[in-house]
Amino acid sequence: MTQLRCGVLFAAISVPGRLVRATAETGKPEQVDAFLAEALHGGPVIYNRTDHYYALTHPHVAGRWRTPPDAHTRHGGRRLHCLGDDRYLGVPAPGEIDPCTAFIAYWSVPVAAPGELCDPVTVLRVFDVGDYLCGEASA
Repeated sequence: MTQLRCGVLFAAISVPGRLVRATAETGKPEQVDAFLAEALHGGPVIYNRTDHYYALTHPHVAGRWRTPPDAHTRHGGRRLHCLGDDRYLGVPAPGEIDPCTAFIAYWSVPVAAPGELCDPVTVLRVFDVGDYLCGEASA
C-alpha cells in the first residue's frame, strides 16, 4: 500500500462502512462492491479496515466541500468527510481487489481508467438514502 496525498490527483470522500452496508442492504463485501460499482457508475472506491470506504473524486471537490448541517447526522451522527490537501490516503496496489486477502485496504471498485472518478453529487445522493435506511432500521 502506498500513501498518496489527497488534493493533487484526487480527493477522497470518506463514508462509514455501516452507512455503505445500510445503503447496499447487505453486509457481504462482494455484494457491497457490486452495489458501489453500479451506484457510483464505476467510480473508484477503496475500502479500509478502519471500516470506511473512500470514494475518489476530483481534487477540486475538497476545497468546496460543505456538508449541510443536518446532512448525514439524523441517525447516529454519521457524516461524510472529504479528504483534501492536508490529508494522505493509503492506496492499495492496483490488483488488490479481494476483500478476503487484503490486509489493510483493497479496491472495492477498481480504477477503470486514469482520471475516471466519482461524481461527488452522486456520492451524496446515494448515501443520503443509506442515512434514511439506517434510521428506519433503528426505529
